[in-house]
Amino acid sequence: MSIYTNQNIIEEKIVINGIPCLRFYPSETSGFAQPFPSIIYYHGWSSEKNKQRILGYVFASLGYQMLVADAMHHGERDRFKNYDETLNDFFLPTIMQNLVEFPVLQKYLIDNCKADKNRIAVAGHSMGGYTTAGIFTHNHTVKTALVFNGACNWQGAVRETEEKYKDRGVHIVFDAAARQADPANNIEKIINRPLFLLHGMSDSFVSYKVQKQFYDTLQPKYADTSKIKLMSIERMDHYISIQMLDEAIDWLQKEFLQDG
Repeated sequence: MSIYTNQNIIEEKIVINGIPCLRFYPSETSGFAQPFPSIIYYHGWSSEKNKQRILGYVFASLGYQMLVADAMHHGERDRFKNYDETLNDFFLPTIMQNLVEFPVLQKYLIDNCKADKNRIAVAGHSMGGYTTAGIFTHNHTVKTALVFNGACNWQGAVRETEEKYKDRGVHIVFDAAARQADPANNIEKIINRPLFLLHGMSDSFVSYKVQKQFYDTLQPKYADTSKIKLMSIERMDHYISIQMLDEAIDWLQKEFLQDG
């Protein structure tokens, strides 16, 4: 375990059941009360936990606890040398492994890190957005989800990516387990739960069109349509913008902290 701290924020490296993680949380001198509203955040394909540190500092400075784990074959977990060559066979298995590991991370935060079990959010970018959608769908203990440039219709988004990059040999293996877990095949588990989708309209890797279609299908099924939101950013590619982050913070303030 290693710890970096300043006056108001603590960054701590921990290992949870063999999973290397970074934990960010307010210090005792910050003035924020415990138990902590908490966010479990998932990075994208070929990324890693260490590249998400700025988000950890932002959210911890606002009173949240944030946990970021290295996904299978990323960061400190036997990372690949070439992510283009392994995309087809390992993209969806990595997401499925994230879903398996989520309850372990959630339980650890509640049991050991003063997390408020009623105020846990999940968030992620790109592959982490796919993961976020899947975890939110299948774990009703998660209060809300933030999907940055990800996909709630896994198969639809994968097929769009394959079509766009067929000249590069992209053909992602989509097995029966992934089809069964696909949020688009389980929308009855999502309806009326707080879900925020944020997506660049010029995203060159994860289809904005498919995410918009998912939103258009789901939104009319909500009794309170303020509980589901799509933020569409013109001319934005596969990135998280300051505007997206600002809107995400506002969303959490509304859906998360007011219940504390």
